[in-house]
Amino acid sequence: MTIISPLTAGLGLALALSVLGNLAGGYAYLQQRDASVEARTDLRYQTGATEAATLAAHACSDSVEALSVSAAVMASQLEGERAAAAKRAGAHYARADQILATPAAVPGDACASAQKRVNNIMAARGQKGGG
Repeated sequence: MTIISPLTAGLGLALALSVLGNLAGGYAYLQQRDASVEARTDLRYQTGATEAATLAAHACSDSVEALSVSAAVMASQLEGERAAAAKRAGAHYARADQILATPAAVPGDACASAQKRVNNIMAARGQKGGG
């Protein structure tokens, strides 16, 4: 019995070590599998986020391009208005220069000269039908 008992104890120890090894291997396998599943899930999420960001960037670029085209069209349409405004401004500048170059209506009395000038302007406006 003495021979069988150490043999049984050795086999029992070997069986216990084998079970512990299998448990450790199974635990390591499950940890690796969970990490792999998590990595695949993260990859899918990141791929989706990258595609969404790419689509948003393309939409933004398209909008900027559309705004650029719209601004160019508006600028060309308003060029005529700018030219007309510059022409009117030139007429106003010429009229202002004429008023400033006109000598005082009442020499030595700036107030009376201003009143006479305003009366003349108002009379001219009344003749044109504006008030």
